[in-house]
Amino acid sequence: MDYDKCYTSQKAAGYISILMSLTCLIMAVHWANGNTTAQKYLGGFNGGYYGVKGLNYHAVFMISGMCLSQTHALIAPRIYPFGKALNNFFHCLWLAASAATAVAGISTAVHYKNYYGKLSNLSSAHSFSGLYTLSMFFLTNIYGILSFVFTDFTIFGAKIFPKLYKTLGLLTLYCATMTIEMGITQRDNIFGCDFAITRELDAAAHYSEILRGCRLSNGMGFMILLNAVLVSYALWDFPEQ
Repeated sequence: MDYDKCYTSQKAAGYISILMSLTCLIMAVHWANGNTTAQKYLGGFNGGYYGVKGLNYHAVFMISGMCLSQTHALIAPRIYPFGKALNNFFHCLWLAASAATAVAGISTAVHYKNYYGKLSNLSSAHSFSGLYTLSMFFLTNIYGILSFVFTDFTIFGAKIFPKLYKTLGLLTLYCATMTIEMGITQRDNIFGCDFAITRELDAAAHYSEILRGCRLSNGMGFMILLNAVLVSYALWDFPEQ
């Protein structure tokens, strides 16, 4: 991949995305570990929503793997200042971390749902979207190994492996972002984040009535979406001027 040509604004977007993805993980930990269920937090790591102990780890693991680690893996070759060889090493390291935490997140959800027998698996669009995202993630990594082995492979004189690998990586990030947003929406909808309806037309007039856990989860969802936009800009290949 040709990551050498990069505008200063793209590097800035990459560094901001690093901070933003870390902030999203911190927010996820706070959301999951919050014991004030009356404020629509998830109930703590020793508790868990729906009374399913341990299920809160799912949210933290998935955001750690599919937001933070995936962000670092994508931008490392272009933004990291350590040179091509070491940047690619960090790229592989973050991909491994992403894979490990994502598998842990899925395993946690499946295990605790079945163990406590209170929730069914694969009963929502969020579940199927998660499986699709993980499948795409691992297939992309397999493709990445092939692109490393067959670096000089060309079709009609063009090296298709590197460019397509970056594209698939971004598509995986988009799918992961969509899946996380669906998960947040699903939880907030079940918890009930609404407030008393009035005839007030000012949409922001009753913002203070939204419970703190709901504000946190929705704010986190917005930041995860913005993070995907920043990563996309950081990796964009602008045409030669």
